[in-house]
Amino acid sequence: MSSTPSGWATPKKNWSSADIVSSTDLNRVEGNIDALDNGARTLDPAQAPTGNSGSLRQILSWFANRIKAILGTANWWDAPPTTLAATKQHTADASAHHARYTDAEAIAAVWGAAGAGSGLDADFLRGYAPGTGANNVLKLDSAGKAPLVTIPDTLTGKSADKLDGYDANTGTTKNTIPVRDANGKLPGSITGDAATVGGKAASDFLLKAGDNPTGVINFDAVSTGRIVLPVGTDQYAT
Repeated sequence: MSSTPSGWATPKKNWSSADIVSSTDLNRVEGNIDALDNGARTLDPAQAPTGNSGSLRQILSWFANRIKAILGTANWWDAPPTTLAATKQHTADASAHHARYTDAEAIAAVWGAAGAGSGLDADFLRGYAPGTGANNVLKLDSAGKAPLVTIPDTLTGKSADKLDGYDANTGTTKNTIPVRDANGKLPGSITGDAATVGGKAASDFLLKAGDNPTGVINFDAVSTGRIVLPVGTDQYAT
């Protein structure tokens, strides 16, 4: 708070009916009245208001604090940077300040400043630049897809739910992508004809005949080394 005024004397506040008033007492009373009016005080502008009530010494310092805050100057007694009259005149003068924009107008003005926004691209997105190197932001091509060369060989910690819309499955569920089982084999059946079997064409195999009663082709490797073909009941051709 501010200091006491110069010339101020500590008052006597313990009078009793038996006390005799002396000239010293009267001079102290008269001197304090004069000090309140004419004594110099030192204010403390660092004291911010804490409420709407306080002692005279507090309120005087609070006034200095608020004046300094409003002016924005180093000292509360410095000349103001401008006046309210000058501020009113400036705001009323349309030629003295920039035109006002709505949000939409401001955005349009920014994007149109360099021709549909050219030159307004940010070099980085959250500190990362677009590219195909390490720590780059992946950029989609004109078709809205990620170029194959920009996809890293290893995607750490990531797993796709589907491939071209199909789920992976270790069983035989239809319309799923088969996954090898614990033995390294694919479960389920494969439909359709294969062009080769084990690298061999169909012409390299002996096919069973429709009239063959047993449908078996025997190879007598022990006695004759001949291929024995059953052609009927108990009849064979070699």
